[in-house]
Amino acid sequence: RAEEISQAAKETAEAATRASEEAIARAEEIGQAAREAAEAATRAFQEAMSRAEETAEAAKEATLASARAFGEGLRRAEQIGKATKETAEAAATASEVASEKIETRVEFLARMYALSKAKQAEEEAEEAPEAKEADIEGEIEDA
Repeated sequence: RAEEISQAAKETAEAATRASEEAIARAEEIGQAAREAAEAATRAFQEAMSRAEETAEAAKEATLASARAFGEGLRRAEQIGKATKETAEAAATASEVASEKIETRVEFLARMYALSKAKQAEEEAEEAPEAKEADIEGEIEDA
């Protein structure tokens, strides 16, 4: 029984670890996507500046649009980064809570097992004199 609980605790801890690792991997993917989006926005901004040399009005509009896109990209990247961090922290917290609950449960079951063994030993100790007395009485009757 204790082995089953220990195995369940181990599996729960492993599942929590996998969830944390998946959250971290997802955070890295989102971070990479945010960097790529920022680089793409930067490239778009540079292209707009090149066109600005050809036409002042067109350059002004393109620059403003690129600046807004860049700002939005950065804002979204920050939001995604924050959400990813919160998810990873929540997963880590959940893992810690699960681990603590499992440890508490295992300790409780170990105490129950020890008490059961002690009670069994006590009952056997109480039965032993009675059994010995019955054997002696049986021997007297046989004699």
